[in-house]
Amino acid sequence: MKKLFLLLTIICLLVQGGVARAQEVFSQEQQRVMQSGLLYFNTDRDCVNGPIKDPADSPCTCTVALDTNLIGNDHEQQAFNFFIGAPRSLTPEQSAAIVGNLIQESGVNPTAVNSSSGAYGIAQWLGGRRTALDSYAASHGGRADDMVIQLNYLWYEVTEGAEKDDGALQAIKSDTSIDAMVTDWETHFERAGKEEANIPQRITNAQKVLRLYGGNAGATTVSASSAPLGSCAGISGPGQDSKYIDGFLVYNQCDPTWKDKPYGSGGTTKGCDGTTEPNTIGTSGCGPAAMAMIITALTGQSVTPPDAADYATSQNLYESGVGSKWTIGPVLAEHWGLKSQQIGADVSKIAATLQAGGLVITAGQGAKPFTTGGHFIVIRAVTADGKFKVGDSGHSDTSDQEWDPQQLVSNMADGSVYAITK
Repeated sequence: MKKLFLLLTIICLLVQGGVARAQEVFSQEQQRVMQSGLLYFNTDRDCVNGPIKDPADSPCTCTVALDTNLIGNDHEQQAFNFFIGAPRSLTPEQSAAIVGNLIQESGVNPTAVNSSSGAYGIAQWLGGRRTALDSYAASHGGRADDMVIQLNYLWYEVTEGAEKDDGALQAIKSDTSIDAMVTDWETHFERAGKEEANIPQRITNAQKVLRLYGGNAGATTVSASSAPLGSCAGISGPGQDSKYIDGFLVYNQCDPTWKDKPYGSGGTTKGCDGTTEPNTIGTSGCGPAAMAMIITALTGQSVTPPDAADYATSQNLYESGVGSKWTIGPVLAEHWGLKSQQIGADVSKIAATLQAGGLVITAGQGAKPFTTGGHFIVIRAVTADGKFKVGDSGHSDTSDQEWDPQQLVSNMADGSVYAITK
């Protein structure tokens, strides 16, 4: 599914007369997101709080879009990743506890119907809660049987809707064991009753989910203050090291799943463990990793660094001993049905790209988030005070920071900066 971002245009406040006017313009959720300081931009204009007005009707139309970026091979994994992703940002244990309950309720099947009670969907909504689900789907321009709608509605229920005061979310956040989390979620949210609760099975479900998918949230470390390209110094951790930051999937090029996969044809580079080895995604794959992040975000397809690296290799976009060619951005964008434009190291053009719903790929040399040897990154967001946020496959401590645009631009290679858009 395609990735949608939040459209929060600060100029709306100025047009409408300042902060005092904000409560009349923005919903509570919109205000909460604005206060967090992070802005995303969406030009798809999806309906959230009722039908969206025609732009001609008002000087500004501000909406908060659904999070439609479901990542995973099945509904269980999609649900798990949804709950650990920002702005929900639950721990792997908390997310697994919820999904363990959903497995028991419905098998995490959005079309599941209880033949006796009529309970519906992944959480088996019934009565007034089912009616509210239908209303929520209609107001968002979607269908009640859609996985995206149901996950977003579940989160709405426990944070703003009818279930907020029942304390399910607060309970699992205060629990210290996954067993207690599972039990509290069933007690406060599902309320299946003694005969159908089967808490032991729900706990077993949750433990399985955590075992299968919990590695996706694993943190990695880079010990070098400015690691040379491809060194991946200090990268460690079991399972998959890619992680979600602000709901954006940041790939780690030294993820053990693909770090040893070849990239390009021939040549050697210092590898993730510091030894000289053939060119691989781990040693040289920052360009494909950056484009994999962009393609995944803008198309909703699950495109990994190996996918991007294979196509880049087929197009001769890797130069041995040098790295990915700057044209990796436009070439891969076209292959996956996206548009590209060379914009140069220009702060205003980069910001304009983000405002139009796009992302930016750039290479550069110097201090983090770049490296002394040269490194590709993604410019993925802008904060309320004009700072940039990045997607960086080579460092673990850069993608959740805010960066001075002038600092980044001063280290960019001007010819490498491309706007990638739908």
